[in-house]
Parts: sequence; C-alpha cells; structure tokens
Amino acid sequence: MLVTCKMTTLSGEQITALGGSVHQQVFDVTGGGTYLVLGLTVYVASRIYGSGVYVEIEDDSGHVVSAPLFLFEIVDGRPSQYWTSRFWDDGSFAFWPPSFFNDCYHDRLSESVPDVRRDYESVRAQLREEAGMLQVTQVQ
Repeated sequence: MLVTCKMTTLSGEQITALGGSVHQQVFDVTGGGTYLVLGLTVYVASRIYGSGVYVEIEDDSGHVVSAPLFLFEIVDGRPSQYWTSRFWDDGSFAFWPPSFFNDCYHDRLSESVPDVRRDYESVRAQLREEAGMLQVTQVQ
C-alpha cells in the first residue's frame, strides 16, 4: 500500500474528528512525498490517537510513526500479503506485519536494538518489493 502526502498538518475539523491528543503531534512528512504503508490501524476512543484511521509509515527522519490517514491520498490501495490483523479490547483494530505486534517492538526499534532493527529492515524490504518500490524513494 502506498500513500502520497497531500498535507502536512491537520485542519481544525480533522483534529476535532479524530479527538485524542493528536492536536499536539507534528508529523515529519513532506507534501507530495510517497510513503510505503507499513501497517494500518483503526483506533477507537484512544486517549492518544482518538478515533480514526492511521497509517504506520517511516517518516522523513527514518522513524516509524502512526500518522492520520487524513494527511494522505491512497495511491495504491492493495493491502499487503504480509500483514496480519489484531483486534484489541478497546475496539481498535490493526493490520500490521506480525513482528510489529511483539511486546515493545516499536520502543525497541526506536532504540535501535540490533535484532529488532534487522527484523524491521527485512520487513520493510519485503513490503517495498511487494509495492514495487525498489526504485522509488520518498521525498527527503
């Protein structure tokens, strides 16, 4: 799945629609940039994310982040064959690569724990190949 950034900040209406503390977030994305969707999450009444659809992407700084789909246009809507789903007790739902569901995965990735970093690089390579992004790079 691929998305193109159509805006870098949320409108007041979008912030209200999402709720949560999303109004405090800054997203390191570039207008017109194409991003590989690593996963897709539907949050329901999350204290942080509110209620809405978020894409897991690698931002312009190389960090894996959850960003509201409002910021993007879907340019290739094919879901990844490498995603699996999970439903949480709070009503939220995600399609992520299986390893993303491991305890503290995202924290350990941001800390560059070697085995998690290697796993992430492998997962990202699979998703890029699947999406036909071998020659495509995001705007930096």
